[in-house]
Amino acid sequence: INELCNEALTLHNLNYDKLLSIGVSVPSPVDPIHPEYLSESIIPGWHGKSGLERLREKYCVPVYLDNDANLGALAENWWGAGRDANDFIYIKISNGIGAGYVFDGKLYRGSKGIAGELSHMPIDPNGRLCGCGLRGCLATVISAWALIERVKTLAALYPNSSLVNRSSSIIDIENAALDRDPLAIQVVSEATNYLTTAITSLLNLIIPELIIICGSLSRLGELVVKPIREKLEVSALVSTISKTQLKTSELGSKGIAIGAATLAIEQAFIDPKILRKNIFPAVIN
Repeated sequence: INELCNEALTLHNLNYDKLLSIGVSVPSPVDPIHPEYLSESIIPGWHGKSGLERLREKYCVPVYLDNDANLGALAENWWGAGRDANDFIYIKISNGIGAGYVFDGKLYRGSKGIAGELSHMPIDPNGRLCGCGLRGCLATVISAWALIERVKTLAALYPNSSLVNRSSSIIDIENAALDRDPLAIQVVSEATNYLTTAITSLLNLIIPELIIICGSLSRLGELVVKPIREKLEVSALVSTISKTQLKTSELGSKGIAIGAATLAIEQAFIDPKILRKNIFPAVIN
């Protein structure tokens, strides 16, 4: 993170004194009361602590930390697909399944800051054992690693697939699906079915204006959105689906980083001392 900060300042030929604040994204729940403590089971290399006090000491500016899905939602709210929506849900598919909620134009984090974790939404009680100890969690059927494993399982049924006899990544699966590879299409179709089940529950409970899908598979656009939309029409309440749009992210793979920067900007406006100190020092002096 320190190297990235230095790179960003160097790229734009800026000195430390032009820095207002720093935003950092982590793939972990973040307690807004104690952001210095992180999940050791999710990111064990950090040993349960963010260590971001080093950045504060070096750059002498506030450092703000939040969950990656929350920051993805924040970015879409300011700059992307959610900029015209007051209520939407941002779903991020990666090695886990996260979500960020924007209600009445504001990011909703919940009482402990971890609202939106969809990885362990129960989908199949008889399904695969999840790392959390439960079976059939959403992460076991649509996360990046689950889709890669599914390709291996189905490979014998599709001997002519471009994904057979190779070590495939999620990007390989996406590219193959765009090329209409039958194995990739089968894996994507199964994933959209499971994702539709999760989205149906969210729609019936919350009735947002919009749902934004980001991360793995979102690059497929209508290849994913269209079947989900069609399935929702027969699985969700008519009164809910008729009020909700379904889109993929406009910010793509850079959305989370943009969200971290947006958090830093947002906090600078919330705390006017940051702006006064860094933008108007001559006025103060």
